[in-house]
Amino acid sequence: MWAPSNDQISVSADNGATWTSTKIPQLQTDARYVAAPSDNVIYISAGEWPQQSSQKDSKSFPLSARWTLSPEAATKKISAIPTFGKVSRRHAEATGQPTTYKMQMLKSVDGGKTFVSQFFSDSLNLYFNAVDCYDEKHCCAAAEGDSVAVYCTNDGESWNQVYQDASDTLSLMGAAYVGPEEIWIAGGNLSQIDMYAYMLHSVDGGKTWTVEGTDIYGQYPNDLSFVSNTQGWASTFNILQQSGLLQYKNWSQANRSTFLE
Repeated sequence: MWAPSNDQISVSADNGATWTSTKIPQLQTDARYVAAPSDNVIYISAGEWPQQSSQKDSKSFPLSARWTLSPEAATKKISAIPTFGKVSRRHAEATGQPTTYKMQMLKSVDGGKTFVSQFFSDSLNLYFNAVDCYDEKHCCAAAEGDSVAVYCTNDGESWNQVYQDASDTLSLMGAAYVGPEEIWIAGGNLSQIDMYAYMLHSVDGGKTWTVEGTDIYGQYPNDLSFVSNTQGWASTFNILQQSGLLQYKNWSQANRSTFLE
């Protein structure tokens, strides 16, 4: 079990009871997600974004540029608060927070002892969210910022952009392989008047993508898990700051997504 955090990565061999942390000097931005397709090979997706005034509260945790987790002391409830529209650098500059996007992908081939940076950019106005792998060489990662994008590797070394949408209301967070050629990327359209799921689906190893789930209104899928190509789930947030769960159904029906609420 792996957990990334800022400039380090932690590992647990006893289901989370105890953890060992290791700092990673090759990180040029914050570690965000981990994919471990084998005991030896580990990928870290990393990134940062211009912080918003609503995210600089010490009691809040910025889950992404688009979502902030905020605890409510009175009810002990944790709310997921969305950021609508394009992320503004003006608030970040005024509060001394990061004003640029950074994205980085790192890889270890020795079980996390050492890492090599495979990809870094501070000029694409994007940062990485989740990364997932089918095996040691085939992985895809969700990215967002001023646009949304998907990056994949087919050799375990080079990362290439395989999808992009320039809309500044879209957001992508989750990534999941179902098989060697089938991949899902989870996200949504974050608009106060038109919030809906935005799921990317590839059945050719990331070469081409179709958009699904746009008929699921009011839900933002942030993570995915599949046990087979016919059974899976997606966790969601909604505009009322409530959590939900979508179940995958492998069927086709006109004007209806294959994800059901």
